Amino acid sequence: MTPRLTVVVPIYNVENYLGACLESLAAQTVPDIEVVMVDDGSTDGSGAIAREFAADDARFRLVEQANAGLGAARNAGARHATGTHLAFVDSDDVIPEGAYALMLDTVEASGSDFVTGNVFRLREGGATEQSPMFRKAMATTRTATHVTRDWDLLADRIACNKVFRRAFWEEHAFAFPEGVLFEDIPVVLPAHFLARSVDVLSDTVYLWRDRDGSISNRRAIPRAVHDRTASVSHVSRFLGEREEWREGKRRYDASVVSGDLWMFMEALPDGDSAYHEAFLDHANSFADTVDPAVLAELPLGLRVRWRLIRERRTAELLAFMAHEKANPGPSASAAACAGAAPTSRCSTGGCRAASSGSARRTSRSTPASRRPPGTRTAGSGSRASPTSAICPRAGSPPAPGSPGCARASGARCRCGCAPCAPARPRSPRGRACTATTGPGSRSSSTRRSW
Repeated sequence: MTPRLTVVVPIYNVENYLGACLESLAAQTVPDIEVVMVDDGSTDGSGAIAREFAADDARFRLVEQANAGLGAARNAGARHATGTHLAFVDSDDVIPEGAYALMLDTVEASGSDFVTGNVFRLREGGATEQSPMFRKAMATTRTATHVTRDWDLLADRIACNKVFRRAFWEEHAFAFPEGVLFEDIPVVLPAHFLARSVDVLSDTVYLWRDRDGSISNRRAIPRAVHDRTASVSHVSRFLGEREEWREGKRRYDASVVSGDLWMFMEALPDGDSAYHEAFLDHANSFADTVDPAVLAELPLGLRVRWRLIRERRTAELLAFMAHEKANPGPSASAAACAGAAPTSRCSTGGCRAASSGSARRTSRSTPASRRPPGTRTAGSGSRASPTSAICPRAGSPPAPGSPGCARASGARCRCGCAPCAPARPRSPRGRACTATTGPGSRSSSTRRSW
C-alpha cells in the first residue's frame, strides 16, 4: 500500500533533540505515514537513536551516508520517498500532533500543489511563541490561493512547514542546493510561483527550535552572507525569466534588501574586517541586479544604510547604525543625517534633496511642537540639530568637480548636512549654499533615484 505521506528527516549530530522530533512524528494521527531518516554521517549518538526507531516502528526507515550536508541529506531522503505527498522536518524540531492530518485533508480537498502552515518558535524550557516571520503570512486560513494574488507569501521561505504533492515535486525536479547554507530559499520561492494554487493554514503545523549553534542563528561569518546572497540571487534570476513575474521580482528584491540582507547588516557590529568586506562584496553584487527604484523607495533610515553600503563606507555605516540603535524611532535617522541617503551629485548635500519629499510630507502632517527639536522642513533653509548628526562625507575628500565637506576636507562646504551646516559659508548674495543636484543646478527639492 502506497503511503499517503513521506516525511524526510535529515540527521546530523542532534542526539539531544532527535528523540523528541521522532516521537512527534510517531504520534501523528495519519496512519499511512512513512518516515525516511537520513543519517548524514553523525559522530554522536544520533545514529543509534535512529536505528532504534527503525527497529521498533515499521513506519520508520533509515538511510545512512557519509556527511554531505543538509541539502544532500534531504535530496537523498526524497529519492527514497514512496508516499503520494512529501514533507521535510529538521531533526531538532517538532511537529504538533494532528498537524499532518490537517494539512493532508486540506490539500486533498482543495487540489492545490502544496499546503503551508503557521510556525511557532520552540524556546528553551518548552515554551512556544509565534514566529514573527510567519505572523502576517499565516494570519488567516485560505485555500487555493497563489503568491501573485497574496504577496505576503513571499515571507514563507522554509520547506519544513509544508506538505507537497510528490507529483508536483517531481514534475519540476525540485532539489535542494548541496554544500551550502540556506538551501530552502532556492526551492521554496520557485515552488510558490510554479504552483497552480497553494493552501495556507493559520494553525500551527511546525515548532522551530531555538538553538545557539543552528544555521539560522549564525550570521557574522563570511560564508553565511555568501550563501544567503547566492540563494536570494538564484530566486531573483528565476523570477526575472518570465515577464508575468516582473512584479514578483520587484517585490522579492525589495524584501531581500529590507529583510534577508538587513539581517546580515545587523550583524556587522559583531563581525571582523573579513566579514565586513564579504558583506559589502555580496550585498553590492545583489544590489547591482536590483531596479534602482527599489532602493529609492526604501524608508529613509534603510536608504541611508544602502547608500553607505553602495559607497563601501563601512565606518560611517557602523556609526549610523549605532546612532539608530541609541536613538530608536522613526525620526532618528532623519535627525542623524538629514540625508545620508544622498541621491544628488553632492554626496552630502544630496541628503537634503533625498529627504526633502518626506520632510515636506512630515511638515504637513506633524505639528511643529511634535517635530524633533532643532529641525524644520527640508527646503526651508533650516537644518537638523548639529549635535546629533553624522557627516556622511567624513574621512573622504571631495570628488573632482563636486562640492566637498568642510568638516571632512577643509574645502568650502556646500552640502547642508547637519555637522557642516554651522560652518557653511554664505553666497555673495547672502543666501545659504544648497545641495548641487546636477550640473548648474542648486535645487534642494529635486530627488534623483539611485
